[in-house]
This record gives sequence, C-alpha cells and structure tokens, in this order.
Amino acid sequence: MSKAVRVEGTGEERRSEGTDDNEDLITIEELNQVLKHAKNRKSCGLDNLPMELWKFGGNELKIHLLELFNKIIDKKSNATRMGDMNGGKHT
Repeated sequence: MSKAVRVEGTGEERRSEGTDDNEDLITIEELNQVLKHAKNRKSCGLDNLPMELWKFGGNELKIHLLELFNKIIDKKSNATRMGDMNGGKHT
C-alpha cells in the first residue's frame, strides 16, 4: 500500500511505498531533521559516499532513501510477526 509524502520545500506530494499500520516507519520530516543535523566534511561510511550527497542530493534522492529505509523496517517487522506466529521460528 502506498501513502502520500509531502516533500519539504517543494509543495510537492509524492506516493511512498509502505504500510499505514506500521508506526515505526520513518517520515520525510524525520529524515530531513536527521540530515539537517548531520555534519559535513567527515569521513565516508562503508558505502564510501559523503554525507553531503545525502544532504544536498535533492528531493528525489531523499524520497528513494526514505522508501529504502521504510522497506527495510517493514520487512524486519513482517519477519518478526511471522516469527511470533511460528513460535519464534523464522521461515
């Protein structure tokens, strides 16, 4: 199921994949807040990409990043629920 996400500073609304029943999903506002406080000119992480890419890569990149994070969260949440239904065994 997809939901509407307002992209900060553009007045644009986009569809983002994710479930409405998962409170753990990251919002665009939360992502923007984290990126706003991230420090520039620091060492790259394992992906070898500088923080400036994520901060200043534009709204399209932020939407894709948000969808990726939320898909990961949703899959982990689904796996946990399946494990609970199977007596703790992940299938």
